[in-house]
Amino acid sequence: AQVYQAAALSLMVAPEKIVTLDTPANTSEEAEALMSKFGKDVQMIVVTSAIHMDRAMLFFQQHDMHPVP
Repeated sequence: AQVYQAAALSLMVAPEKIVTLDTPANTSEEAEALMSKFGKDVQMIVVTSAIHMDRAMLFFQQHDMHPVP
């Protein structure tokens, strides 16, 4: 999470717009944590490796969330 956060900051994303989660152990738990914190209608961008993106999006969709990959 810290590497992706640093990349976002280098691309001039405002720090207050970045949310990183340190406690979830896997992507499913991350989706649950974000759903609990923000609800399903929040606009968000998922940042992960290309090889993991399809799997990550599946977990978010299972929680009725539709972030931008």
